Amino acid sequence: MIRVNLLKVKRRKAIEIPFGWIAVVAVAVVAFGSLLLVNVQKQKLLEEKEGELLTVTKKVAKLKQQQSIRKAKQKELSSVKDQKSQYERLLSAKAAGWTPTMLLWEDILREAKTIWYRDMRIDSDGRVVVNGVSMKNEKSGKKFDGIVELLNQLTSRPTKFKNPRIKRITKTREKKEDVAQFELNCVLIR
Repeated sequence: MIRVNLLKVKRRKAIEIPFGWIAVVAVAVVAFGSLLLVNVQKQKLLEEKEGELLTVTKKVAKLKQQQSIRKAKQKELSSVKDQKSQYERLLSAKAAGWTPTMLLWEDILREAKTIWYRDMRIDSDGRVVVNGVSMKNEKSGKKFDGIVELLNQLTSRPTKFKNPRIKRITKTREKKEDVAQFELNCVLIR
């Protein structure tokens, strides 16, 4: 017996697989993945460069600070050099320095043995002011012998100190000893 199927059977359509779309989606997924990978690498590289930039910025700030300090020191050095050159010009002016003047003053004080001078001021116009102390003379016991001897040395010798005169004399007591403080004015001839 033969059987015949008289019912119409619909043929099933074969499922079409869209290989084109699958390929497009696959390419898109691979491209997206590669973009993410490149982005991650670029982020790491960017973080490294930012770290390097931060260290370089700190170094630059430190160098700028050192440069400003150096400029200030150079300015100070030039100022000191200018002051030194002015001082050297003053020292070398006319009398070839103060050393001969001080040596002459030392010779004068060597003769007046009971004199101690505290300070000496020489003005630019040649005026000299000497403040000192006269102790008692061991032989005579007088406080003024040293001052008199100092005036004699200044007037009797040919020195660079002209017109010596005592401006003031004050009797005082220092370290349990009677002394005479004095101020002497004269003119330095250069």
